[in-house]
Amino acid sequence: MDTISSCEICAGLGSGVSANYLEGEKLPPETDQFAPVAGTEESVFQCPLCGTYFEYERKTDNDVYNLVDSAHFDRITIERLNSIKRSVAASIKREKDEIKKFRKQITKKFTAKELKALSSQERLVVEYLIEKTYRGEYQERIGTDLKIDPKEVAKILENLETRQIVNKHIYWPLGPDERNFQVEYRSGDPVPFTKYAMNDSREQSTRNDEKGQHPAVTTFFALAPAGRLRALIFLCRFALGVWEEYCREKGKITYIETVVGTLQEVDATLPRDALESVIKERDLRDVANRFNEPITAIDDRDLRFPANIQFAYHAIYNLFEKYVFPRGDGIDDWLIVEQALSATSDEGRWVELLQKAVDEALEY
Repeated sequence: MDTISSCEICAGLGSGVSANYLEGEKLPPETDQFAPVAGTEESVFQCPLCGTYFEYERKTDNDVYNLVDSAHFDRITIERLNSIKRSVAASIKREKDEIKKFRKQITKKFTAKELKALSSQERLVVEYLIEKTYRGEYQERIGTDLKIDPKEVAKILENLETRQIVNKHIYWPLGPDERNFQVEYRSGDPVPFTKYAMNDSREQSTRNDEKGQHPAVTTFFALAPAGRLRALIFLCRFALGVWEEYCREKGKITYIETVVGTLQEVDATLPRDALESVIKERDLRDVANRFNEPITAIDDRDLRFPANIQFAYHAIYNLFEKYVFPRGDGIDDWLIVEQALSATSDEGRWVELLQKAVDEALEY
């Protein structure tokens, strides 16, 4: 550690300072005068008067059982500064290499015919998204950066999503064999979405109605809202059974949350509490807050499940979001149906399960 200077700005900071924002603490005002050091991604700052270097770290964690929001400045040596610069440079190189690799994968996924079929603005949006290393480019940001009218961006993204070129909610080109658990689309995945399986399979074609839908599908859409909810609860009970059987077989399920590197344990009881909350029409056990960490971890790819387990989990989560928590108003009932049925890879059971769900709804 360097000898603490007699600088008028940073001498009083000692070897370092920290602040816990959750307790109302603030960093000393002297730190506002620090300037970021080039090549460190703003992880190192320098005192403008004496040139002393300070390593900066911001820690946050929205885990309801382990809330963290703090910041730290630690005085460092020139050797530590050089080490950080080397690490940052290596990280940037890895990101660039990943982008190149991803671009090659995307090129392989889409045929030349598909790419040529895109309009100039659609190509611009896809190229823009491919260049991003963080999977969180939202509609407003795309419009601002590309200087395209927001309404036009919405139409472009909707068209690209329909053609299975980008993801929904977090827009991102879909990689080879990548599964989107929140959106309906058809891919080379071994577990296709149920809408296509039920409407396109030869086994069911002789029993489909004149619109190409299986009668169970038609009946589901004809149900009153209360009936649909009963059908959804029936299907999510099935999904819950799949989830709980998986948890019994796996035992304790853990993962590393990469924001701060903490070890997290999956709450196996959360889906059951969520389904019970839907039935009781209120959040019984702080379910909304308990979902924050695992859903974020799934989005960040820190937490991964087998495909059918992912569907089961999301079916129950989306059911809770739509019918208990107000932020889920835009979730389509049919998405929940597809996810719940996809909790089993046995396609032969999908129509049977949906028919049972519809029959249960009609009994009331």
